[in-house]
Amino acid sequence: MDFVVLLPAVVAYFLGWYAIAFWLFILLITNSVLGTARAFIDPDWYANKRLKATGQYIHPGASLLISKAVLLALLSASAYALAVKAGYLSN
Repeated sequence: MDFVVLLPAVVAYFLGWYAIAFWLFILLITNSVLGTARAFIDPDWYANKRLKATGQYIHPGASLLISKAVLLALLSASAYALAVKAGYLSN
């Protein structure tokens, strides 16, 4: 789902629709946090998703936390910049 939401967010940004891009980034952040939580609550769900995607049966661990932490940091910084551009926050 990440790329399905990210592409319209980038298009909205380049069209100057900062409010729409901001809320799409909030959706991406929420989806990422909930997906990470579900991966640790139900490791078999995550392992089956990874098996379908890569052909490898992988349980969630440190690598998932590190990659999600980096992703959330980038998405949060982008959402902050968009909130400023959209007028939700001031510098």
